[in-house]
Amino acid sequence: RPNTNIQSTSCASTSSNEIIKDACQGQNGCRLDARNSIFGDPCRGTPKYIYMSYTCIYPTCSNPIPTVRVICERQRRIINCGTGKRIGVLTGFYGRTNKLTFIAIRCPSRAIRSSRCKSRSSFRRIHNTCHGKQRCAITATNTVFGNPCNGTYKYIKMSYVCY
Repeated sequence: RPNTNIQSTSCASTSSNEIIKDACQGQNGCRLDARNSIFGDPCRGTPKYIYMSYTCIYPTCSNPIPTVRVICERQRRIINCGTGKRIGVLTGFYGRTNKLTFIAIRCPSRAIRSSRCKSRSSFRRIHNTCHGKQRCAITATNTVFGNPCNGTYKYIKMSYVCY
């Protein structure tokens, strides 16, 4: 609908690509809300929208597509590749890299003091827990990974393939 409050016709959030990539890359689907609380407000007084292009990639036997899994703090999830397949951990961290993950994944807390923190031992711990196994259980807690940012609700984000 037309809006007479448009103050600027050329503005973009500087973190939008990172936020969209974090929420959508490697997922079978994703949902994004065009809100200032997520992307910031690069042009005050102007209604904003998300414009993005994407390519869906179907997995093939010779080149498996990574699965991205987000596990919210205080949650436990099972990663299972099924009979005859093993987990190959590609990336993994425990902490927080943006404000969007709460909204996109529906984690139950809004306590975010920092959106730039990461446990130094997180990849090693995730790798040691799951890599090369058919099935593993991951728990996202400060007890396991330490507390890289006090007062911030954290999550594990990992990518893996089944081979």
